[in-house]
Amino acid sequence: MGIILKFMLRNIKEKKLRTFLVVFSIMASTALFFASSGMNTSIKQTYVDIVRQFYGNADIEINTNSKSPTPYLNIEKTDIVRSKTDYITGELDANGVYAHDSKDRNIILRGFNYDDIKFMDLFDFNSKGSVTPFSGNKIIISKKAADQYGLSVGDKLPVKVGKEAVKQNFNIVGIAENKGMFAMESEQNMMAVIPMEQAENINNVKGKVSNIYMKASKADDIDKIVNELTPVYKNYTVAKVINEKAIDEALGSITTAFRLMMIVVLMMSTFIIYTVFKVIVAERLPVIGTFRSIGATKTSTSMVLVGESIIYGIMGGAIGDLAGIGVLKVLMKLMASSMAQGVAITASVNYTSGQLISAFIFSIVISFLSAILPIIKSSRLSVKDVVLNTIDNVEKEKLWKLVLGLVFVLSTIIIPSIIKGSSLNSSEGLMLLVVCMVLSVIGIVMIIPYVTELLAIVLNRFYNIIFGNEGSLAAKNLRKNKSLINNISLLAIGISTLFMINVVSASSGAVLAKAYSFFNYDVVVWNEDGNSFDRATIDNVKNTAGIKEVEEAYSSRNIEVAQSKEAITAIYFMDTYEIDNFAKVKTLQDRSEVFKNYNDGRAIILTKSNLKRYNKQIGDYITIKTTRGNREYKIVGSFDTMMQDGNMALVPRKYAKGDFKLYQCSSLNIKTYKSPDYIKSVLSKKFKTRQIGIDTMEHEQAQNKKQNDQMLFLVKAFPVIALIIGAFGVINNFVISFIERKRSLAIYASVGMSRSQTRKMLFVESLSIGLIGSLLGIAGGMLMIHIMPFMFELANFPMELEYNGSVFATSIVLGILITVIASIVPSLKSSKLNIIEAIKYE
Repeated sequence: MGIILKFMLRNIKEKKLRTFLVVFSIMASTALFFASSGMNTSIKQTYVDIVRQFYGNADIEINTNSKSPTPYLNIEKTDIVRSKTDYITGELDANGVYAHDSKDRNIILRGFNYDDIKFMDLFDFNSKGSVTPFSGNKIIISKKAADQYGLSVGDKLPVKVGKEAVKQNFNIVGIAENKGMFAMESEQNMMAVIPMEQAENINNVKGKVSNIYMKASKADDIDKIVNELTPVYKNYTVAKVINEKAIDEALGSITTAFRLMMIVVLMMSTFIIYTVFKVIVAERLPVIGTFRSIGATKTSTSMVLVGESIIYGIMGGAIGDLAGIGVLKVLMKLMASSMAQGVAITASVNYTSGQLISAFIFSIVISFLSAILPIIKSSRLSVKDVVLNTIDNVEKEKLWKLVLGLVFVLSTIIIPSIIKGSSLNSSEGLMLLVVCMVLSVIGIVMIIPYVTELLAIVLNRFYNIIFGNEGSLAAKNLRKNKSLINNISLLAIGISTLFMINVVSASSGAVLAKAYSFFNYDVVVWNEDGNSFDRATIDNVKNTAGIKEVEEAYSSRNIEVAQSKEAITAIYFMDTYEIDNFAKVKTLQDRSEVFKNYNDGRAIILTKSNLKRYNKQIGDYITIKTTRGNREYKIVGSFDTMMQDGNMALVPRKYAKGDFKLYQCSSLNIKTYKSPDYIKSVLSKKFKTRQIGIDTMEHEQAQNKKQNDQMLFLVKAFPVIALIIGAFGVINNFVISFIERKRSLAIYASVGMSRSQTRKMLFVESLSIGLIGSLLGIAGGMLMIHIMPFMFELANFPMELEYNGSVFATSIVLGILITVIASIVPSLKSSKLNIIEAIKYE
């Protein structure tokens, strides 16, 4: 037994390329398995860290919303829960402008009492002077701002404050580290802390705050406190600072996408390990036969091979865990950049020892399962067959594989329609559709040998004309050659996934453009503190030169529907004039009839996806939980849109005030006859001392597209890694194929084939493998894309997939490029082939 084990370990050491391929495949699978599990905890922790930067250690926040009668809160009402809290503090925001070198920069002035800053643990000082007593014209700024403007403790900071832009000189008494609340300081808005009393003077209010924060004495009391205060502050928002359930729901689609991609990489790695172990077993059959002939049992020789697979698993798992941490760091860095929006966000890389151990065990299991089939097959061979190594390299046709492969392919076409019409819930249906996706790839791989044989016959005729006899030989070599067919399979798996992701990526861009086509205006203005606009501000906007028309927009978010767990994301309160002029709503019913009914009583126009979501039809009533209680709205029409992911509705404007107590508009939608960027610039100067957001719809769409592209880049990374793994597998199989065909290549050479003709034949082979692999990969990708709309429908996400000709071309070029590059090694080896040695090779 010791001799056999020593022999196996020596082979692992000597076969460096093969060992590298197996370990690399296991390492990649392990790394992505770990990264996909670590992504969930890391993203969740990043969200928590971002929230903590702004809110410190507070558990609950109370703030104003569009339904609030005033932008200020009375903190005394929280006394009913004071016994359950460690502290209750208030913040009063003010706005200012700091002029430096003739350039204005907005400053968000957060008014606090000094003790409250310490209670909440909002920031740490880098340097400070006489901070206490924290009163008068004192101010604390960030180190980032201090370095940028050359400021230090003791300097004066001139700031224009209030609506009248009155200049005040603040004394810098502290410079804070760029952490905590100051980590949220953006390039557009500087942030500073001033005394509460000074914020009251600027806002001309006494004893009021704009936000209330509290920390519960016990974590179990957080929900109780929220429930107690909600009716007390019924026109305000009372919410937990960290809502783990909402975070988990937001992360659901991200983690699902990563896990789906991880399955594809796993399939690729498993296939590579399986094919490599077939070669390992076949190569060692003579030695295994020798050991068997001198008394070694089938079990002992099989166990040594199993042990070898476990060694590979241990090596790949150890490296994979380390690589997984690196992959997770890269993914989280990219995630942070997509979330940043001009703010300094540091992504948390958060994982547990349990996740590392799980990934390590996963690597051993994958290596073992991938290798066990060839090992079992070898154990069934007789001593005679093993000693003589009578296993050939010809792929024997097995009809059951073709039949099963076709069944898998057909099932992926038929089953989604069955699931659509079934009573399965969305999670069960989505799980079955994921299984169908995996089966589609497996089905394609199973029928590849038969499709390759048919295509080889067709290519034989074309190649004979184009490439001559070398092309004809290349086409014939493809038939039933295990190594070359394995290359086609590897390419098909990688290309199919990449093709699917590229189609989804291209479609998402079109969907985003379609979503923004809902809005028919150029510039939007909103209050960044969440308050409504006063009449003076609205009139000021309307009187700006270059503005054609202004819509005072009313909307409400996350509206509950009776007898449903799903809320309507947004209701826009618009009369028919606003619908015609400020939105592009194409009703799916007769427009005049819809508008006639819309103007007659309490009516609502739902999106097509919302009709399905709430199982409603035109003419039905839907009960909505409004601020004044439950109200029944008659569904008078529907339309299709991707805005708000299709989860929105239109309601006549009079019900904004009547049912939802919205007395002032939440935003101003502006049509211009001058450049939108010019209008944005003019309005920004007008309201530079106000916390008002202004953006063009074109810029907003571009920003959303950028975020969307960054998220898709993360998902695309997985199939790209799968292709890299596949490329190593292709190189390995080309080398194996060359070794197995040394004798036949030498015979060709002995009858007059030159080295250049051999290289030409190998080039045509690689070209053919790339072409066939790409085409079958595209076929597999199209099968997966066939399933995607059903997945979107189950998730009630009305996204249509659009094909782009460049996706097809890219897939084919990429497949051919991989195989042609991979064939360079055997081509170089063929030029150094010794005819006599090769003919004697067995």
